[in-house]
Amino acid sequence: MIEQRRPEAKSSPNPPGLDVNALFAVVVDELDQDDALRVVQAIGQARAMLDAVRLRVLDRFSALRGDDASTRKLVASTDKISTARAKLDLALAHGVRKRLPGVFAALESGQLAGDRVAQIARATHSLSITQCRKVDQALLPQACEKTPSQLAHLLRVVIAQIDPVGVARRADQRTAQRRVTVRRGTGGMSWLRALLDSDDAIAVSKRLDAIAHDAHNGGDRRSLDELRADTVLDLLLETAPSRVVTHLRVPQAGHDPSPGSAADTETARPHRRGSHRSGRMPSSANKTTRRRSRKTKVGRRR
Repeated sequence: MIEQRRPEAKSSPNPPGLDVNALFAVVVDELDQDDALRVVQAIGQARAMLDAVRLRVLDRFSALRGDDASTRKLVASTDKISTARAKLDLALAHGVRKRLPGVFAALESGQLAGDRVAQIARATHSLSITQCRKVDQALLPQACEKTPSQLAHLLRVVIAQIDPVGVARRADQRTAQRRVTVRRGTGGMSWLRALLDSDDAIAVSKRLDAIAHDAHNGGDRRSLDELRADTVLDLLLETAPSRVVTHLRVPQAGHDPSPGSAADTETARPHRRGSHRSGRMPSSANKTTRRRSRKTKVGRRR
């Protein structure tokens, strides 16, 4: 067993009765369930307090050497981190006490974890010092009890109240940064990622779910994840399976194939990848149709 003092209140700034040396001396095999949870809590609080000391030391080191590339490289080499991470840590060390004094005090007391402090700093980096101080006051003490996703929601609400004009401006700026990227994975696979407006991304996700469930309920033996992935591939490469209906502009016999004279015709397209799994083979008639008219109308809602 270990000697353990319970905090006087849930928001007490003191760790639950264990200093760092006591944590190293804990006999793990002798802990019961309650003791184990208290030790886990104490470790988290001690880690936060050490993170606060680390930020103070980094700020002091930067003040002595100057905030330049050589300082960041030296910190990265010493701490075995990337220079990009060292730059972020030095910026956090320099700015958090000035911009978010309450948040830093919660870190020093062990109430707020270091990764939560970094999350708050990232969310408020575009705000003025005055606005940061208002966010700082509005977040505490409830931020200390939040999970990362809950804290992200709280930050969005608080920042929208304090800086509504800036939130709208930054949203417009981020909308202009929408893009699609590819990151190589393993085993011949890669990640295809799209940065989209949140409403558009949710709409796309729901549409993929609907198509995947429709195919799965119709007897397709692929998993839902496989169906979602294959649907993206089929639709973008214009090789949609027979269960996915796409609209093509196909010239009709005896009609001028100019814009406005072609009829809208629904055409089922064969599945390009893995069609053997569902027993479907590509249709030569569909291939001929695609060769006759590849013109599709692609729209983008802004």
